[in-house]
Amino acid sequence: MHVQVDVAGPREPRHRLPPITGEITIDGRGATIRRDERGNKVPKFRILFVGPTGNLTLTRTTISGGFATDCPTFPDPPGLACGGGISNAGTMTVTRSKFIGNTSRSDVFAQGGGIDSPGTGSVSETEVTGNHVIYSGSETGGAAAGGAIANDGPLTVTRSRLAGNTVTVIQDTQSTAFAAGIISFAETTVEDTVVSRNRSFAPGGLARAAVSNGIPAPGRLTVIGGAISDNTSDAPHGVAQGGGRANNGLMTASKVRISGNRAVAKDGTACGVASAWARSARST
Repeated sequence: MHVQVDVAGPREPRHRLPPITGEITIDGRGATIRRDERGNKVPKFRILFVGPTGNLTLTRTTISGGFATDCPTFPDPPGLACGGGISNAGTMTVTRSKFIGNTSRSDVFAQGGGIDSPGTGSVSETEVTGNHVIYSGSETGGAAAGGAIANDGPLTVTRSRLAGNTVTVIQDTQSTAFAAGIISFAETTVEDTVVSRNRSFAPGGLARAAVSNGIPAPGRLTVIGGAISDNTSDAPHGVAQGGGRANNGLMTASKVRISGNRAVAKDGTACGVASAWARSARST
């Protein structure tokens, strides 16, 4: 079953479905909720928004084609964008679902192509693939982050796959593209999850790793098991750092397979193919 969300009307255009403000369970049983562009005639909007009082359980559902141009949890400064598939400001439990082909785009700062979670979140047995975050502005110092997932609230990701996602910034704006897989700004545990074939692309700027940690101390990013593999940080005539991991806080990695990651910068500077460190980390 496919549910196409493409009808114009008076509802809030930035999340076409009603915001979730109470407790709700969506068991799609394999269904897809999709924004159908039909030749770009449909307004751009995210698929789901969980408000501060909302509590969503999402299972066996595909979320596809969402396009975020705003960030409801962080309205200031204006112009931020987050969560093309879902933006969670409340509580979110996602299991056995898929987030495919969603986008977050901003002329200021964009994050969370598939999932953005400033609330409390849990993601398990879920595929987050082929999502995109784009900084489309012309000013210097913009950024795009979290191609698959971005979280400003506590999050656990278990037995999932984050693959083929991208973060991109406009050429020669000295902007930063980072964390094409996941960017964390709050306590996060990633367990038995594969992060692979994601790409950070920043021509003339800074490209950083697929798994990036920006959690303030004493918070910590913990990665247990799984793999971080075949990811790329690419910054032609710019700086590329850490194709696999980039750490600006406290990080623990245990029993993680890290392989095949690349940091490339034609006519620029590339360093830290597997990892880039600015703070404390432990690996076992």
